[in-house]
Formats: sequence, C-alpha cells, structure tokens
Amino acid sequence: MDETVLYSVDDELKSCPCCGGQAILRCGSVNGKSSNVYSIVCGTCGLSTVTEPTSIREDSHGSIILRESGADKVIKLWNRRVSDA
Repeated sequence: MDETVLYSVDDELKSCPCCGGQAILRCGSVNGKSSNVYSIVCGTCGLSTVTEPTSIREDSHGSIILRESGADKVIKLWNRRVSDA
C-alpha cells in the first residue's frame, strides 16, 4: 500500500485492545490507483486491521454514489470489543 495520509483520530478510535497504545487511521492507495483504502494500526505494538476500500457505485445516470466509507468500516472493526457482544 502506498501510504498518502497518516493521522490519528483520538475522539473516534478506542485505544489498542492489546497494549492500550494510540490508534492511527491510515489512508493510502494500492498500486497507484486513485481509490482510497484504509486501515488502523497501533502506534505502539503495531496491531492492525485489514485494509478496506471505500465502496462506491454508479447510478443509472453515471453519478457516483458512496455506499460505505472504508474509514467507517475499519473504525467500526477497530472499536469493536468482546464486551460489546
């Protein structure tokens, strides 16, 4: 993944479930393609989520419709805990 943006989102991300470290939301591109993919990594121990793209589609008029943000997907995944089940 070619990383283009690196920042933390303290108000949205829980701390690392393994070590309590700060979570970092990463945004990048794969093979130079323009669509963004996202993942979250712990800045302390390196635990990370899978990489998720933003889901988009075109309507019948050719307009782009956002289905689900890749960032939203990985934030939900990262913030999920066993105690939430």
